Amino acid sequence: MSEHLDPSIYDLEAEELDSYRREEVFPSPPEGERKYWRLIREAGTSPSQSIPFLSAVQLDQIRRPADRVGLERLFLAYLTHGGPTWLNPYPLLQRLERSLEKYLGPKKALAPLVDLLARLAEKGISPHGFLLYVVLPRMEGDFNWREWEDHHFPAFRTIGDLLVSLRQEAPFDKPVLGDEHLHLARDVVLIKYLARPLARLPRAELQRDDLILEYQSVWRSLHLASTTFIHFLRTHILGPLYTLSGKLSLDQIIELLAPLPELEPLLASLPPEKGLSVHLYHALPEREILKRTTKDYLPSHVIRELSAYTRLVARLLPRPLGIPVLRLIAYLLRMRMEPDLGRTILSLVESLPPKGGLVLYKWHLKRLFSIPVNRREAFIAETAGHQGVHPAYPFTEDLFPDPEETHQRHAFAEYAKLLSVEPDRIKGASDIVHLYLRRHPELEPVFSLIREDILEGRDRRWDPERISLYDKATGPIHAPFLRTIIPGMGSLFYTAPKSPSFQDLASRYPVSPTLPPLSHTFPLTLTTSTPQLWEEASVKERIALQPLLAVSAVFRTPLASPPEQEVFRAISRKLLSLREPLERTYQELAAAPSPSPEAAHLRQRYEHLLARQRALRTALGLYQEASPHLRFLIALMVGAHFGKSDPELSRLALSWTLARYRHDPLLAKQIAYLSEDLAEDDLSLAQLSQITLSLEHLFRLVADDPHIRDALDHTSTEQQDVLAPFLLTRRKTLTLDAVDAALKRLCRYHQMLAEQAKWQELLSRTYRQEEPPHTFKLYLSKTPLDAYYGDMGGICLSEHPEAITNPDLYVARLADLTSGTIQGVAVLYRNTVPSQSMGGRPYWFAFAINPLPSLCRKLSNAQLLQMYLNYRILFEELSRRTGMPVLLPGISSWGIISNNDHLRRIILRYELMRKPPVLKDATGFSFYYHEYQYAHAACIIDPARPDSFTARRDLEALTAHLASDSATAPAPSAPVSA
Repeated sequence: MSEHLDPSIYDLEAEELDSYRREEVFPSPPEGERKYWRLIREAGTSPSQSIPFLSAVQLDQIRRPADRVGLERLFLAYLTHGGPTWLNPYPLLQRLERSLEKYLGPKKALAPLVDLLARLAEKGISPHGFLLYVVLPRMEGDFNWREWEDHHFPAFRTIGDLLVSLRQEAPFDKPVLGDEHLHLARDVVLIKYLARPLARLPRAELQRDDLILEYQSVWRSLHLASTTFIHFLRTHILGPLYTLSGKLSLDQIIELLAPLPELEPLLASLPPEKGLSVHLYHALPEREILKRTTKDYLPSHVIRELSAYTRLVARLLPRPLGIPVLRLIAYLLRMRMEPDLGRTILSLVESLPPKGGLVLYKWHLKRLFSIPVNRREAFIAETAGHQGVHPAYPFTEDLFPDPEETHQRHAFAEYAKLLSVEPDRIKGASDIVHLYLRRHPELEPVFSLIREDILEGRDRRWDPERISLYDKATGPIHAPFLRTIIPGMGSLFYTAPKSPSFQDLASRYPVSPTLPPLSHTFPLTLTTSTPQLWEEASVKERIALQPLLAVSAVFRTPLASPPEQEVFRAISRKLLSLREPLERTYQELAAAPSPSPEAAHLRQRYEHLLARQRALRTALGLYQEASPHLRFLIALMVGAHFGKSDPELSRLALSWTLARYRHDPLLAKQIAYLSEDLAEDDLSLAQLSQITLSLEHLFRLVADDPHIRDALDHTSTEQQDVLAPFLLTRRKTLTLDAVDAALKRLCRYHQMLAEQAKWQELLSRTYRQEEPPHTFKLYLSKTPLDAYYGDMGGICLSEHPEAITNPDLYVARLADLTSGTIQGVAVLYRNTVPSQSMGGRPYWFAFAINPLPSLCRKLSNAQLLQMYLNYRILFEELSRRTGMPVLLPGISSWGIISNNDHLRRIILRYELMRKPPVLKDATGFSFYYHEYQYAHAACIIDPARPDSFTARRDLEALTAHLASDSATAPAPSAPVSA
């Protein structure tokens, strides 16, 4: 065509050129057809589709009026309402015309169908799509054209009306469905996936208004705006409906669609990659369906399986470990290929407790498959009748008690003989006291009075006569009774009671307090309620799970024996890995100009690498010669030191710890449970809590190990020097404190506590707490009973009860008046050694701020800050009364401010953001840590700085903020017993 173009057109304006070209495409038509060509030019449809369609219209108009099909109206509706995706419908009509020609049928028989197509086109329904997916599948094989009007056309009208109705309302009222990641053409979905499954239904079914309305209501209740949901919809709903269209009844179709409204928001909350992991069909649905139908699967069987699995997804996704359980069930369904298996599993899942772990599902599913098919219903009924746990389920006891209670069970087994009861009846100190008071009910008021005195701090007024009375009452159960008040007794570092009686305690630790009593009472809500299940899973995306999964992997795949040789090889690899950076640094140092800052930096790095190499080589030599117990300690120290840079070495060290103490019955059961319960790539809040409790029990086993204590006591100076470079504590001596620090580094214990607190805080913002708050009382104390100050906080200072006799050292007890126990401690020391930075004034050290770990596990980040602000109120009042500043010592050292590293970070974040004076000469005090570690301190409260008294103001603001969050959050669902 270009060879006939006049060259002068290149001088024309753009509009004239476009007009010229359109004239070439659309030549001047005859006078009677100009309206068609004008519409073709203006229409949104493609000319390549419209022009051939026009030819068919012209042929239809040539026919006698009685024989015309009525294509003109359809053509005009096609041009007026069509879009660029609409195709020419006439080639599909021709296929029906050929059927009429074979059986001598008149073309006029298509007139009602063409009229319906025209009406649908006027409503925005593509006539080509309707013919391809609705009309031809139903009537192309029916050559009895005389019955078309009765057999097919009413069905087409019903389906057409359904499409028109759906197109007018959400979610089909917009041309494109989906989100920014996935787009679906609305018209394709409507005709191909919603209309085609209905195309070959019997007329009687399509005339049932109740079923048609139910079919409509399901689709209208969806949003179709999530990539994750649409992927699932295409694979498990739309694809099978398209493949099996004509083989399903309307009841079966609705059965498959029914769970979608419940399922959509659940899948929409997942990222696409996690949504794909719960698919039953990972390949094309057509291929999966073909695989099943070749194995005696009927179409109804496929729908039954898909419907059950879709309901399983809706039931399990809200549960904390729903995704791993669904992956397991999907695998079983693909492998077993039993039509009714999906419904059986659904019935079992509905009988199991929603908060159950992965091991609960694994065990019940294995048991279900191990019994004959005809006994499965009885098995499910028996499971449901026992609160969702089959009587043969092995993990029925509480495998994760509080470690403080666990230690009591071992320590108090001897009291069973004293009380003439079975050892199984003694679960802790409270059982001993209860059984003792049943024998001596007259002592119950005395026991209550002792408890009240200790909780309220009235033991400061005990005289010898009262002490004698109390000793006579508690008598043989003095220690267990005291443990019911101080649950941290027999802590990780000091397991023996300080004294067998109150009288002996007073004689061992005589004190004379000089300060007036100070106290502060406050309410605090603990995170103890059951959250809504889906809310727990929904906030999981904001939790740093990857580091925690590395620890859970050690429990998931435990070692049967200590990996001594593997650790030796890992340390050797670490030593060899230093050779290349040493050589490279040496060459860079030789080439660097000297003297220069670059050369100084390279020399420092070279010396650091060389020192590390020497330390590793020496440690490796000691490892080969050491006893098994010292080898274990070397593995802990070296593994913790290189924890971040060598995860394999730290994994082996932690695995060794589990293998070493697997003889402990409780730890063995915990490992057996977690190895079955933990998933490879997922973790629930309950599982995180279980791992934390198991690790705390492991810490106690290590601390109580006589072989470890003996190895620590008999470590030579040369061995101490070899291990010193790998110790995490500032005091470079291999002690139980250093072992504890290494263990907690290996298992990321403090990070676990931080993520657990963060998780609980996110949940507390999501649902409303309905439990009443506990009433706590903080008070300054200095009595003989405060020799247990280390036990009150469960910290390493319990090894030094004699410190309470220091006249300048005081204890702040944290008493939970609601539970009747002491739940924490802080230590205050009056330092009179002059400091230049403080102008020679005396000041207080406030340190060892340690609520019990069992209490911290129930507190979110905001609640931990609330707790500290209440401590600070007491410190501020002490500063006002004495006129002395309060310093926070050890701000650059671990363990001084708090043994809970997460709480320490919260405290430092709060205090240092106010830019208090920081000094490094707060000397004159050394207790467990070096003096220079205490000397680096922050002056957080100072009577000379009234603006430093911030605790009450900030606590009120924080409490109001938490109250507003709680008021707007929904109430939790009813707690579920697992």
